[in-house]
Amino acid sequence: PYAAFKRIELAGLEPGDLENNAISSTEVCRFLRHNHVDYIKETDLYPMFATFDKDDDGNMDFDDFLQFSLPYDDISLRAKVT
Repeated sequence: PYAAFKRIELAGLEPGDLENNAISSTEVCRFLRHNHVDYIKETDLYPMFATFDKDDDGNMDFDDFLQFSLPYDDISLRAKVT
């Protein structure tokens, strides 16, 4: 999951943006566009960020991303990847 997280973050950066170990809805949209997914708007991502951004800063850090990407109830899977 960390490689996927970093791939989204880095692909979503524009020249001059700084890497901050978090992903924003803007970065996710840019990542999707780079991967030819153009039917999702940034506003479509707001509910996902509202659900998984635990500190409400508008970004998902890696822990938030794990909550989003891995099943809540599979403790053994979480232990293997963290």
